[in-house]
Amino acid sequence: MIIMKKKFSLILVISIILLIITAFVILICTRTNNLKVISINKHYSILYVNEPEIEISLYSNHQNSKYLKTDKVEAAQLYNENDLFNVRITEIRDTGNSITYQNTPFYEHKLLIKLDVTSDQLINMNNTNLRIEFNTNEKIEVKVGNISFFKQTNENNINIQKVQGIVNDFGIYQSLSAVKLRISSSNDCKITNIFLVSPSLTINYSKLLFADEIECEHNTPAKDIFGNDFDNFINNKGSFTEINLFKNIEKDVIIPLHYSEKELVDSIGIIIEYLINGVSYRQTINPYRLFNTTDLEYFIDEYRIINN
Repeated sequence: MIIMKKKFSLILVISIILLIITAFVILICTRTNNLKVISINKHYSILYVNEPEIEISLYSNHQNSKYLKTDKVEAAQLYNENDLFNVRITEIRDTGNSITYQNTPFYEHKLLIKLDVTSDQLINMNNTNLRIEFNTNEKIEVKVGNISFFKQTNENNINIQKVQGIVNDFGIYQSLSAVKLRISSSNDCKITNIFLVSPSLTINYSKLLFADEIECEHNTPAKDIFGNDFDNFINNKGSFTEINLFKNIEKDVIIPLHYSEKELVDSIGIIIEYLINGVSYRQTINPYRLFNTTDLEYFIDEYRIINN
């Protein structure tokens, strides 16, 4: 009888130990399999022809997550407090690139996102979020930043000879401080306005420069170009003064950017309005990436963890 009790006690102890080990293994596996997603809160300036599309990078602690596949996406939206657009994620691809965040590698997945928009008007969305709903009834929501969409025009009377970004230090990160254009025209024209495809950036018109040739490098300090009183965050933007651009004469224009908040800007769309023989035109300049930044950690947002 005593021997049976001892055997029972031993079996009970072993069972409890096995249950504890099993629970521990399950916990470790669950933690290991949790999908953690981060995004870079940045500025997007989109010019489009037929329909707007935007490429957004998400970073995952799983390089081959079963979630980050187009066939797993049930629905998606871009939204802020004022607007909501249903969008289509037409492509998700692993770029092979990664960043390290909190001592953990995160792998870049680029999402190609298309919107069904018919408006020819400038669409601005500040503090935009991306919500992705999966066919597993789970979802993630991430901040993506400030986004602006504008339909590209076919006007090309002004020849854009060169587009150059002026990049400066903004404390612990770098961003565009100004954009330099070298332009000419096959006709005499009067430039009546220049503005940006942006929900958050404007032009400091009081510091805008227009001259035959302005020498500067991509990393020339903005104060060396616009004067010691220049600051990208001081709101003294003024108003645009009309510019006469004469036939076949090259001119340089340096456009100083005014920031309303700290944000990462590596490209910007520009719109030029002008007159030729009294006829109004509007010409768009594509938002080419003007520099590559590695200063991402300041703009990282960490998001929901879902089971992988």
